[in-house]
Amino acid sequence: MFWLLAALWGFLKMAWFTLVFVMEFFIRIFHVCDRKTVIFGGNGVELWPRKLATTRFLLEDTKEVKKAIPNITINDVLFGVVSSGLSRYLHHLTPMVILKSR
Repeated sequence: MFWLLAALWGFLKMAWFTLVFVMEFFIRIFHVCDRKTVIFGGNGVELWPRKLATTRFLLEDTKEVKKAIPNITINDVLFGVVSSGLSRYLHHLTPMVILKSR
């Protein structure tokens, strides 16, 4: 008898969470909109010209940063540099995009 109650309780939990996740999915589809940012594409975004920027980092400089912070790798240093640059770029240009979209 106990196994029957446990199975029924498990089924009810599964049905409840499925219902909650489906409702959340539909709310996100029909209600939540993306904010306007620099990387927000408009109509025909796949046809816009691509932009590319490159740079070079000296391995010695990367190793100096790696030595200054314990337990990180060179990949962590490069990831931090790239993510910081992207964050600063978005922070600098996003207010302009929001003003232009009004």
